[in-house]
Amino acid sequence: MKPSRSSLLYAALTLLIGCSGCGGMYAGFLLGGSWAAAAGVAAGTGTLLLCARITISLCGLRTKSLLERIVVGDGKVEATVISGVD
Repeated sequence: MKPSRSSLLYAALTLLIGCSGCGGMYAGFLLGGSWAAAAGVAAGTGTLLLCARITISLCGLRTKSLLERIVVGDGKVEATVISGVD
């Protein structure tokens, strides 16, 4: 069974946030001082941009699936309405 694209994007978003937080903590302990602040700003900016991109992709997938449901409809429901079977 293959996971859906939205599930993969949610997992990527979770891993991205967790890994950037751990990387920022490690840089803070290892570097200290102004280098740690610069590394934290760089990691935070990169994380923010990647999270925005993943969120936009998720919105696009949800919009696409909603439009497909609206346009295609449910064939079984239409068949029962036309045949008069409830």
